[in-house]
Amino acid sequence: MHLSPLLLAALLALYTYATPISLANLNITTPPGTPPKEWSQLHRRAPVEIQESPLNFCFPPVSKKALAVVEKAKPKLNLNVFVFYGRRQNTAVLERYLRRNSIANGGLVTKVLFVLNLNKIKDNDDVDWINALAAKYPDFYEVTHTPPGDFNQNYAHITAKEDMYIKVDDDVVFILDGTFEAMVAELWTRRDWYLLSANVVGHTIFNGIHNRFGALRAWTLNTENSGIVTKPANETNWRVSHLPHVNVLKIKRIKTERDMPGSFYQRSYMKVDQEKGQEGLLKGSPLWLMKEGSFDACSWKSAHCAGAVHYSFFEAVEQNNTERYFFPTWDLHSSGYQRWSIHMFAFWGKDVMGLDIAGDDEQYLTVTYPEKVERHSGAVGNGLIAHLGYFTQEAVRTHTDVLDKYDALSREIEQTKLHGMACPGTF
Repeated sequence: MHLSPLLLAALLALYTYATPISLANLNITTPPGTPPKEWSQLHRRAPVEIQESPLNFCFPPVSKKALAVVEKAKPKLNLNVFVFYGRRQNTAVLERYLRRNSIANGGLVTKVLFVLNLNKIKDNDDVDWINALAAKYPDFYEVTHTPPGDFNQNYAHITAKEDMYIKVDDDVVFILDGTFEAMVAELWTRRDWYLLSANVVGHTIFNGIHNRFGALRAWTLNTENSGIVTKPANETNWRVSHLPHVNVLKIKRIKTERDMPGSFYQRSYMKVDQEKGQEGLLKGSPLWLMKEGSFDACSWKSAHCAGAVHYSFFEAVEQNNTERYFFPTWDLHSSGYQRWSIHMFAFWGKDVMGLDIAGDDEQYLTVTYPEKVERHSGAVGNGLIAHLGYFTQEAVRTHTDVLDKYDALSREIEQTKLHGMACPGTF
């Protein structure tokens, strides 16, 4: 079915509870080049009570409909989060958002369990750090571990049938205020969903959706820059409006992976200004190669693309325009049982307890089991988070300042109350 621009606009206006839509998958498999060695250091708005924020940016408020559902659900709701932990640099950013969304801070999260992923942990300092964090917040954080590769044991702690659970990867580095409320409200209302994904920036499928709705902007490597000077976390500037611009006519047009910019060792990014009348295009950026599909080479394999995706998102945050990433609640299985990345997803305990999740948990939970029981999974378009990158995009963490920027952003947000950054306005 082809959707007209008017119909797409109407769907956006109903974003959370609209009829789910489907988009086709295209598979691209060309790998990018291998980056050099590691260098880096460790406005759709609902009426709510506006609280004064000390910061100069704001977020879309939670929808009144979601809040109403959550208020009715609270007496029976027990929301548990578990994190497959392996890297303290990422988790140091993530845990600020988890504490922000705790019941003690006015959120919904009852408890967080860090499951140590022994396949990833290569440093005893990572273990010491997470244990110290749990000791600091003993009423909220717990730590456990499982044998390497034993996915059954990773999910073995799911023991309460009527509890709601949310699994989060340790490289989720941003969670928009209201994301937990949006996910809880949708799963509580739609008991037919099997799993329910957040809306993920840096996701092989959702990047294409964000592009379809015009959320992305053209960024590329600043090849004239002599390199990024690493700064302490409290001195990093996540804002991007001060960075240089370049006219699209002055840089080589990217037609294939081979046309990608060269090494991005210690390099920052710059904004690509399009020709007049073509401001919404992505020419000159690695994102020009992005396709819609679960294994698109740009979204899944290219660290160049991943960096550009995150710089585009920083721009949206700085402009108070994160809602441009929103989309209607979407049925991920409406076109068949195809794999999707499980960076952050919600489910009921009874739907996962006792399953034989052997080997590839993502394949099993998104394809094998739901196809067997004939149940669909969905995605909540206003439950917005950011995922740093896949293992194929490790250079985003090790060769750019993207993680440092997310760290700095989370430190600023940490100064405010949950939902205290809501932009004024109405739907």
